[in-house]
Amino acid sequence: MIRFLLAFLILLIPSALVAEEQDDTIITGVVYGLGPQDIDVGTSSEVSVYLVAWRVNGGDIRTDELRVMVLEQRPDQVEQWDTALAARSLIRFSTKSDIFTVSREPVVILDKILPKPDDPDLLASAAPILDPPLILTSENGEFQPNREYPLSYEQERDWLGEPITVSLILDRNPPPEGMINSAIDVLEQVWVKRNEWDSTIREAMAEEFYQDWYDDWRAESDPELSREAFKDRLIFNEVTLQTDGSFDFIIGDDGLFWDHNFSVTGTIKDGVVEAAMMHD
Repeated sequence: MIRFLLAFLILLIPSALVAEEQDDTIITGVVYGLGPQDIDVGTSSEVSVYLVAWRVNGGDIRTDELRVMVLEQRPDQVEQWDTALAARSLIRFSTKSDIFTVSREPVVILDKILPKPDDPDLLASAAPILDPPLILTSENGEFQPNREYPLSYEQERDWLGEPITVSLILDRNPPPEGMINSAIDVLEQVWVKRNEWDSTIREAMAEEFYQDWYDDWRAESDPELSREAFKDRLIFNEVTLQTDGSFDFIIGDDGLFWDHNFSVTGTIKDGVVEAAMMHD
């Protein structure tokens, strides 16, 4: 009779709590500003999220990013992780795997979500990463951190008479002064020669896509455009700049390719490396 009652009580205990009774590793952490993302893998999906501050089994706090993965999820299971792994939330989970490394980043496989923890020290460690101060410069104005991508600092600028969003990508938060100066230096190198960059990028787009548009995307009712007219239709929406001198311009098509965007990447040293159509 006693054994029956014990077995009955165990059935009433949530599985997430049972995990704490076992030898699983317990990880507590604060989720990055973007929240969970999912990708299709064959007939199932994988969900992943990044922690910006975390600890293992109540140990020391780490602030290098930890990628947390949930494997083999059915389509109807994916949505639940938007809440369980919500952006900027404090989470706690068990894992049966060791932390391993993929492309130099630590990764762990989530097994079970555990009851929400109380860990003010973790939240305090995550705060300057998730909510860094804006960057103020005397000659280039201010750059606001992006709440979803806290390593991205944004500013609206004028690109040859048209508005463009500039994003400076930094390696860590809060960024040291030298890193900020490097990012501003890249910005200034691009801006002082923006007439040349504008011409180079438009030419790269025409070289890669003008004939495709003419042969495959132009409707019979559309007027024929010369190569120069095609280049003039392109819209510079965004540019992302990194401290190593690399850039990524997001170019709008003004309806030429049924409202697709394009990515033009390269470096200050090497020029344009690739122009590619973006797909949702």
